[in-house]
Amino acid sequence: MISEPFFVMIRPIKNYLVESVMQASEVKQLIESQLEGCSVETAGEGCDFQITVVGELFAGMSPVKKQQAVYACLSEQIASGAIHAVSIKTFTPDQWNAQS
Repeated sequence: MISEPFFVMIRPIKNYLVESVMQASEVKQLIESQLEGCSVETAGEGCDFQITVVGELFAGMSPVKKQQAVYACLSEQIASGAIHAVSIKTFTPDQWNAQS
């Protein structure tokens, strides 16, 4: 008796393991070192962070440009998977004072 060939389809799975877990303080330092004169507050851990950035440099910027400015500070970490998800809020000092 001849058995039928048995095929198994194996698809590679992208490896999302990250060598180091980022701390909120590291995310804060990355942004502050690249966005001069900004105040940064971060919360979260692992690869999911909530970020609030207050700085005069956001004056006159569109919401998209503000987000891009902050994302640019974290692009390497996002590409590597060290940061997976971020929630970003940006304010000028006047906007921050008005809502506080």
